Formats: sequence, C-alpha cells, structure tokens
Amino acid sequence: MILKYFINPKPSIIFFFILFCVLFQTTPLIKNTALVLFPNGKTSTYLLLGIYSLIISFHALGINNLVYEKNIIKKDNIVLAFIYLLLSTPFYDSLIAFFVSFILLFFISFLFESYKKPNPLNLFFNATIIISTISLFYPHIIFLLILVLINGVNFENLNWRGVIVILIGVLLPYIFYFVFCVLAERIFTFPDFETLYFKPIVWQKWSIVKYLWVGIVILISLFSFFELLKWLYKKSIRSRKSFVFILLYFMLCLILAIYSYSDFWCYLITPLSIVMANYFVYTKNQKMANFLFLILIISSFTYKYMIAINL
Repeated sequence: MILKYFINPKPSIIFFFILFCVLFQTTPLIKNTALVLFPNGKTSTYLLLGIYSLIISFHALGINNLVYEKNIIKKDNIVLAFIYLLLSTPFYDSLIAFFVSFILLFFISFLFESYKKPNPLNLFFNATIIISTISLFYPHIIFLLILVLINGVNFENLNWRGVIVILIGVLLPYIFYFVFCVLAERIFTFPDFETLYFKPIVWQKWSIVKYLWVGIVILISLFSFFELLKWLYKKSIRSRKSFVFILLYFMLCLILAIYSYSDFWCYLITPLSIVMANYFVYTKNQKMANFLFLILIISSFTYKYMIAINL
C-alpha cells in the first residue's frame, strides 16, 4: 500500500522524493552517457541533464504545492509530484518545453488566485502577459489566452474592464518588442502563426516498451477521468470550479498537441497529472489504485532505462 505513505507525508517522504528524482532522471546513465539524451547539445550534456532534472523536479513540487494550497485537492500529499515526474518520461530531450511549462505554473496560479475576487484585474493582466510574452517565441501558445476568458466566466468575475486589461496584456509585449526593434535598428518580425493541421502519431516507430507505457497511462487516465466526473458534484464549489478549468485546460492542450507542434504534449502533463492525483488520493478502491501506481512506476523506470539503448 505505497500510496498511503504519500498522503499526509512525513518529512522523510520528501527526502525520499528527492532521492527518487535523482535515481529516475539518471537511470539512462546506467547503460550510456548523457549524450544519448542530448545528442545535439552544444553545452555539456551532463549540465543539460542537471538543468533538465532540476526543472522537472521543481515543476513537480511546484504543481503539487499549488494544487494543495489552492484547495483543489484538499488532502496534503506528494502523489501529484510523483505522477508529474513519471509522466515526463518520454520527453527526455524537451528542456525548453519543460522550462516554458514551468513558467505556465505562474499563469495557472494567477488564474486560480482570482477565485472570489470581484475585480482581479492585476491577476488577469499578469496571466495574460505571461502567455503573450511566451507567444513571441512560441506563437501557438497564444491560444491559451482562451483559458483566461474561460476562467473569468467560470469564477464569475469577468467584466468589460477585465476584457480591456486582457487586451492590454496581450499587446504590451508586442509593443515593447516593436520599440526594441526600432531602437536597435532591427526588422520587426511578427511571430509566424503556422496553419494548424492534424499531425498523426507515427505508431510504427514505437517499441513494445513505449506501447506498454502509453497503454498504462491511458488506462490510468480513463480511471481518473471517470472518478473525477463521478464525484465532481460532491466537491466544494472552489474545487469543482477549479477542476472544470483543469479539464478545459487539458482539452485545449490536447487539441493543440494534435494540431500543432509536439511541445504541447509536455504542457498536457500538468492538467493530466492533477486529474490522476485526484484519483489516487480519493478513490475508494485503494488496492486497484496501488496496483496501477506501482505498474506506472515500473513501466516508467523501464522506459527510462530503454532510452539509453536508443528506444
């Protein structure tokens, strides 16, 4: 019954999580060097591995603390941190994507903080300017601005002033970038918003280990979404509204992952890990939950190990 140790965890469990992070992220080094993870890096591959591991670890703990502090999952736990870490398994060379995903935690935090605030203009502005700034480098992320409007409607605090503040937040980074280009005598280049189109997954290149890991994640996801939808009406108003936002966040990221570049698969981990953590923490069938959690750990470690031999 491993999950019971991760709910209302003792300080020793936090230390165990740090040790688990180190072991998990360095598993590919058992069979090979860090070069297999970052073959095209101009910087030291071990430095990149260290930065990558720190970002994911901080992200895992950050989303874990955020969800607990905002009373989305009210039981103190570290289950969410473990799940985020395990779901990051296939994205072993997506350093920039995970850095952006970490920045998006602040975006989510500002939106959750707007709950029960009649005029959260500063929070809308902060959330919007984060997305707008990132969109200068990754244009399609601008679609996440839809979540600011959805959040305002969901928390019932969106008004015409909020819409104006959101528009200002969208335009401000582009105005600063334009002024910078003028002062630096550079050509102002508007971000290239490529046409969205369906990008099929190349299943033929997958190994048995990858098929198994994806199958386990899909299975746990089905259990998790069913559990959430089954008991959503019994949650507190804040938790219920927050999970509605998380579900919409998941759906939007999933659509953008299918029709846009692959980085959105990394952004998808955040809402999915929250939904999974809710299942593992609250489900009454703890035997099944412990079994699924255990096979997720085993399959993730196996996948991580197989990366070293060019999975």
